[in-house]
Amino acid sequence: MAHNLYALLIGINRYAAPGVPPLRGCVRDAQGVYALLVDRLGVPAENVKLLLGEEATRANILNGWRDHLWAKAAVGDQLFFHFSGHGSQARSVDPAELDGYDETLVAYDSRTPGQYDILDKELAQLIGEAEQKQAQVTLLLDCCHSGSGTRAGGDNRPLARQCGRDLRPRPLDTLVAARNLPLGAPDASNHWLPATSSSPHVLLAACRDEELANEYRAPTGGSWQGALTYFFLQAMQQYHPEMTWAALYDLIYPRVRAAYPTQSPQLEGPRHVQVFGGAGQENVGYLLVLATNANQIKISGGAAVGLQPGGRVAIYPPASPCIGQPAAVATVDEVMVDAAWASLDRSVPVEVSSRVKLVAFGEGNWQHAVGVADPLVCERIALANNGQPSAFLTIVAPLDSSWTPEFFVTVVDHHYTIEDATGTQLISETPAVTPEGATQVVNILEHLAIYRNVQQLRNTAVDPALRGAIIISEPTASGADAGGNLTNPTPIRQPGGELVAVAGRKITFTVQNKAKEPIYLTVLRLQADWRIQRIFPVRTWSDKLAPGRSTLPISVRLNAPDQAQPQGTEIFKIFATTIATSFDVLQLPALQQGDIHGGPTARTDSGLGRLLNAVRHTGTRVFQTFGADATDDQWITAQLEIKVLMERH
Repeated sequence: MAHNLYALLIGINRYAAPGVPPLRGCVRDAQGVYALLVDRLGVPAENVKLLLGEEATRANILNGWRDHLWAKAAVGDQLFFHFSGHGSQARSVDPAELDGYDETLVAYDSRTPGQYDILDKELAQLIGEAEQKQAQVTLLLDCCHSGSGTRAGGDNRPLARQCGRDLRPRPLDTLVAARNLPLGAPDASNHWLPATSSSPHVLLAACRDEELANEYRAPTGGSWQGALTYFFLQAMQQYHPEMTWAALYDLIYPRVRAAYPTQSPQLEGPRHVQVFGGAGQENVGYLLVLATNANQIKISGGAAVGLQPGGRVAIYPPASPCIGQPAAVATVDEVMVDAAWASLDRSVPVEVSSRVKLVAFGEGNWQHAVGVADPLVCERIALANNGQPSAFLTIVAPLDSSWTPEFFVTVVDHHYTIEDATGTQLISETPAVTPEGATQVVNILEHLAIYRNVQQLRNTAVDPALRGAIIISEPTASGADAGGNLTNPTPIRQPGGELVAVAGRKITFTVQNKAKEPIYLTVLRLQADWRIQRIFPVRTWSDKLAPGRSTLPISVRLNAPDQAQPQGTEIFKIFATTIATSFDVLQLPALQQGDIHGGPTARTDSGLGRLLNAVRHTGTRVFQTFGADATDDQWITAQLEIKVLMERH
């Protein structure tokens, strides 16, 4: 470390006042952080002051701040304060406190006669004094900030680190004074000045003000600890000198939330400061992977941050700067207020705490970002729509760190290569770098964009009437033996839930109507060669299916993926409607095998018709008036996505 680190660690399980409920894991928290600093990070033992139990009186904590942290700090030093115990509130003497209460830390003797909690304003005074010496202050507070009671529990139930309010009148002479005054004689003009918003200190708090900070014990057994401290120590196993508090927080937050969904750790202050070090590089905004389930990921932030079903996101490794090619790309399936589920494009391992950035908006915006610097391709995109910019493509600088393009166009040996956001080559064709080649590239990109639009199309109404109306049977695969005879059908669902089959195998499934009324079914096949074709019914737009009935088996033989890829994906997209509807507008020829801008259009007197035309032809955002479109209750989609492997020889 470039500078000295001084730490003050507090752990209180039992309190002097009988009205303060005991805790179990606070002493272990402080001891664990002590071991981290001294044994792992090599901080000299004399630089770390440990106050446990009855040692952690109000006076000793305040003296620890002034005699240990403040007195020893020099310019650039790191000062770390860790408190594990009860948090609470106390009646405020500050007329500017709107709710009449201050947040507090409860010292061992706080609630005994003549002794009081440590107010947030007092803590702010201590922080300000340390920052006047140009030291970097960091606090980890594993306690509640407010509340009215503790959670009942026995030996095997978590305890909440919060006790009742202190309603006693607070004498002014008990407050922490400014640095140039003796303790106990505050200057009424500034004794409770809080740290300003520009203060460089970092605060990692166990929860929001209105939440409870819980104790946690690992499922494998062991001792109780504070959830925040436990997962802080777990995350510090990945510590490296360049790690920032933001990166560390990314590792902690989803794990605490997984254990206690109502506890949300908070990181306040400059997030780019390195853990126990200097200042790192500020990172662009991102979301987090909170959980994984088979081929899906759960993302922090949902409708509140603008995620929409059908949106596309890029996944980067934990603590990465989110620049360049992501590790994976996913499509948003389900959006809640504060989270969303998304399906990965391909089966790749994704870690919890991976970072997530938006690639493409969901329903209502059908344009796709292209990372391209080549002037010929840029010119063709700008003129692709009868002399106007492409309806489906928008240009993004390849190195723009604020955006992850859906597609990239690179030049290698005087030929264009088209890649997805992960850097995977999408098609084997590599047109020459000529005006004609640039036109060919734009045609391919528009084709891919329309294909993605159809893939992402779904009914985004909050509660459409046809929700759950269609059930798809488990698909099976059959092949041919050495004599050319069909083999018995076998399931293709893998243990993790993914559907996988080899090219050339015949896939079979059925669709059942679970609604109480007849529905009309259409099945589109999105093939590995980028073709979209109606495969059911064969002779007409859609087929009527009575309630409770299933279709005859729908069977197709899987095609091999593009030569550029060892595997591809075939998608069977099922549309169910209450009235006969044509989805032929969504069909596409194979790549470069026909006019992608021709073909039929859908009727425009309904929201569904306008939506289909936007997806396939215009790319124009579909605006609705306040309230759901009347056609939202008339249709629903479901789909099978099957990973197709190259045929074995």
